[in-house]
Amino acid sequence: MIPQGKGMYLWQIKRVAGGDPNRIARMSANARLTHVLIKVADGKYSYNITDGVDKVPATVAALRTYGIQPWGWQYVYGSDPVAEAKKAIERVKQFNLPGFVVNAEGQFKAQGMYKAAKAYMKELRKGLPNLPIALSTYKYPTLHKDFPFLAFLDYCNFSMPQVYWIELTNPAEQLVRSVSEYRSLKPNQPIVPTGSAFWLGDWSATAQQVTEFLNKARQMNLPGANFWEMATSIERGELWRTIRDYKWGTSDAPQTVGSTGDQPEILRRYLDALNTGDPSKPTVLYEKNVSTHTYDGETRQGRTAIYAWYYNFLKKLLPAGRFKVTSYSQSGDTVKFSWGANSTAGSVRRGKDTIVLSSENPRQINKHTTEFTIGDPKAMDSDAMEEERPKAGPIPV
Repeated sequence: MIPQGKGMYLWQIKRVAGGDPNRIARMSANARLTHVLIKVADGKYSYNITDGVDKVPATVAALRTYGIQPWGWQYVYGSDPVAEAKKAIERVKQFNLPGFVVNAEGQFKAQGMYKAAKAYMKELRKGLPNLPIALSTYKYPTLHKDFPFLAFLDYCNFSMPQVYWIELTNPAEQLVRSVSEYRSLKPNQPIVPTGSAFWLGDWSATAQQVTEFLNKARQMNLPGANFWEMATSIERGELWRTIRDYKWGTSDAPQTVGSTGDQPEILRRYLDALNTGDPSKPTVLYEKNVSTHTYDGETRQGRTAIYAWYYNFLKKLLPAGRFKVTSYSQSGDTVKFSWGANSTAGSVRRGKDTIVLSSENPRQINKHTTEFTIGDPKAMDSDAMEEERPKAGPIPV
């Protein structure tokens, strides 16, 4: 079966979510990934062994719990092709993987490596006669004529070209060319390209480029698209969030604009927490140690510091406060909203906040910026508490 929809390469398990298989699986499910490609072998050696513990079986099991296909991949060198193929076969059978990706690159451009590629693929196919297998390598075959593409592709079911637009800004154009060149090699072979979700030196892919790449893949009716790779995309948060929020086959990253009747879950929970008057209630909505809260140019990090801010906010600045969201807009994991409040000590007429949700747990807040001015008590009358109607069209975030 050719993978459909969004996929992500997982290189080093220990670098993602602290190496916790369940967190990796939850994040993948939240991102609506259909498949995760795990490095299971490097040459003739098993891979993702940390402190003597094989991290692959638990990760495979956790992904399956969430209905995500756990594919395997191997970087091959061709120095001992039969041994490398046997290691791949061993790992695929060990975890009963539904598919496998062969990652072959510069080593196979050396003289005489066509035979090594052929030997590797023949052995791989002998051991895995019915398994879907893909080749992951250079995006433009015409620029790498010394690479034995057909020695690999003749044994593969489909291609996964690495369409990395390093130092460039034209992912859609590169994808079109890559697909065209691969179809010239194997006209009827499906293509599931891999895009950039990483940085290199001073260069980084951008969220806009990721969206452009996905839009073009959909427009070309490709079965799916992958990204390299999970750890770096999460570290560069906007890349992971863009991939996560992109709805393959339906629409671009969702954006909603509304008043108070259909608020995002986080706003309903936040409002309920504020109206208890208990500073611990809003505090627990934030990620434990990494979340930040910014007010009046001062940023606090972690729940302890955030709790201290809410204690002052709810007990001294706006004691016995009643809070109301008057309008909001949402784009992906970013929610912007206006709010007002009345209290025994003062009132807020036009609070303006921005919340960015956690990439690991979209029910928690990663970043929060708030702006407000406190006026006289009861200055917020019933008219001020009326909902602000958003303007027509999208609100930029």
